[in-house]
Amino acid sequence: SILMTQKIPIEGSAILANHKNKKLLNKIDKKLLKSAMRFLENPGISVVKAAISAAKTGFVHSMHDPTEGGIATAIHEITELGGVGSNIQFEKIKFVENFIFTCQKLELNPLGVISSGCLLIISDVENSPKITKALKKNKIHGAVIGKTTKKEKGNIISINDKSFKLERFDQDEIIKIFRE
Repeated sequence: SILMTQKIPIEGSAILANHKNKKLLNKIDKKLLKSAMRFLENPGISVVKAAISAAKTGFVHSMHDPTEGGIATAIHEITELGGVGSNIQFEKIKFVENFIFTCQKLELNPLGVISSGCLLIISDVENSPKITKALKKNKIHGAVIGKTTKKEKGNIISINDKSFKLERFDQDEIIKIFRE
């Protein structure tokens, strides 16, 4: 199983909300602007508590904290390290409220926006409920977003029952807003 903690992108949302370009700010959903700056404090971008909670279960194969390049690039990195592929369910990924709508307006792929504050965890399928329970006990949201597959299959994302090759972002999507 591939699990993810928290919503994404905590840091990316705060960067957008803190941007000073008025043209850009007019495109950002007002609800997102209002709440995004507090995300750096609550839940914050540290994954230490989540990593310790998951590791204490004894059922973690690997963990990775998505930063630049977002959740998509982190999935590529963790699967490359493990010598596996993945099948991710887009609908299982929790996004900050109104972030996808804002990304559409800004022409950003939400999967490629800096996602500090969440943690990817790989475990055996039968042990993932034990990890999510340990996270919940520590007031951390955690959910299965996909599974590992054979390396030859690559990294796939399923969106509305259609499968696509998961894009990798060697340059973070958030950089696009600084070009305006």
